[in-house]
Amino acid sequence: MRLHPPFGTPGEYVAWECDVGFVDHFKVSAWSVVLGQTGFFDHFTVTMHRGALGVAIENIDTFKQRYGLQIRVTEEGRPRFDL
Repeated sequence: MRLHPPFGTPGEYVAWECDVGFVDHFKVSAWSVVLGQTGFFDHFTVTMHRGALGVAIENIDTFKQRYGLQIRVTEEGRPRFDL
């Protein structure tokens, strides 16, 4: 997967490997987004606001910095938070 910033250059992106699937009968939202518990939310801090029709995708450490939670890594190598 590659995530490009909205106003970045073609060479600007974050890349990672994950399993993906496709759904052809899903109603399209106001913006194009790929989300998943594994392979997306475990790599980024995601903030969504329906009223603003906006999504902010930030570094996984952003959540830790805001809320002071410690991140640990699972056996699969994915980050998790300790409450």
